[in-house]
Amino acid sequence: MPKPSVMSSKDIDDLTEEEIAARFTETAQHIDAIKALWPGLKRLEETERTTSGGRNLGVFTPSLRLLFQTLAPVGGKQTDLARHFDALGDSDHGDDPEKFEPELLSRRIVRVEHEQKIQAALNDLERHFADDVLHTASTVMEPGLLALAMARVLSATNKGFKSTLAPVIDKLREMTKAARAGAAAARAKKKAGTEKK
Repeated sequence: MPKPSVMSSKDIDDLTEEEIAARFTETAQHIDAIKALWPGLKRLEETERTTSGGRNLGVFTPSLRLLFQTLAPVGGKQTDLARHFDALGDSDHGDDPEKFEPELLSRRIVRVEHEQKIQAALNDLERHFADDVLHTASTVMEPGLLALAMARVLSATNKGFKSTLAPVIDKLREMTKAARAGAAAARAKKKAGTEKK
C-alpha cells in the first residue's frame, strides 16, 4: 500500500504543474494498490456483460443465501440433504466437480455485495473527476478560444508577430483540415450506407 500522503490541502486550482504530476503519480499508486488487493478479478467482453446471469443475483440472494446455509456442513460433515446436490458439483466452478460447495457460493455472495459497494464508491469518484474535467476544460476553452481568435488577428495584421504566432496558426489549420476531412469521410460513409439499402 502507498504511504499516507504528506501533500498539502492546497486547492487543486492553485497547484503547480509539478504538484499536479505528483498527485497524479500518488493517485495511480493508490489505484494499483486497490487492484493488488483484489487479485483475480475477471474482465468481461461487452456481450458477456449484457447477457450475464449475474445481473439477477440481487433478486435471488435472500433465497440462495438461505439455501446455502441449509446445505452447509454440520460439525464438519456433509448432511444427507446436501449430498443430493452433489449432482450439481460441476456447475459451481469450485474446487471439486464431484461436490456442490455451498460455503464457496455463500462467500461469493458476500464478495459480490462488498464489490458492489466499492463499485458505487468508484462510480461516484469517476463522476467527480469527470465533472471536474468538464468544468476545468470549460474554464480553459472560453478564454482559450478568445486568445486563438486574437492570435489570428495579430498574425494577419502585425508582421512582427506573424512569425512568432506561425506555429500556433499552422496547428489551427491542421486541426481544421483534419476536422473537415473527418466530417467528409463520415458523410461519405453515411451516404454509402443509405445507398446499399
